[in-house]
Amino acid sequence: MGNRRISREIAVQFLYSCDINSEFDISRLSAVWEFAARANRLKKSKNSGSLIIEFSNILIQGIINNLETIDQLIEQYAANWKFSRITYIDRNILRLATFEILYMDDIPPAVSIDEAIDIAKKYSTLDSGKFVNGILDKIKGEINNKK
Repeated sequence: MGNRRISREIAVQFLYSCDINSEFDISRLSAVWEFAARANRLKKSKNSGSLIIEFSNILIQGIINNLETIDQLIEQYAANWKFSRITYIDRNILRLATFEILYMDDIPPAVSIDEAIDIAKKYSTLDSGKFVNGILDKIKGEINNKK
């Protein structure tokens, strides 16, 4: 598994925890790194571990700083779904990929969507990959139309 995938999974797990507790608090990040290190999520190589931490931090801080915009966009394209009805894990996977699509110009939207689908298949329900793909594809289309 690549460094960026690990970073994305850690970011989703952190956001999930924040969402469950209704408190998106960046100051809790140090606890994430302690847990990740104990769970052997950070590779043995010091360089890989620092790359994972760096990319996770970019994702987490960016998502939290733009949470309202991201959530509004997801809600807009989650046809027939109230935002509060989307499962915690799916909601945070959508937040991750939406952030990447909106703000990470160095990552092609197709990559962000593929990563989100794979993470949804790993951590959520059998239908989550399709659900996540449907919403993110609409968001990607909207962003492409604006460019």
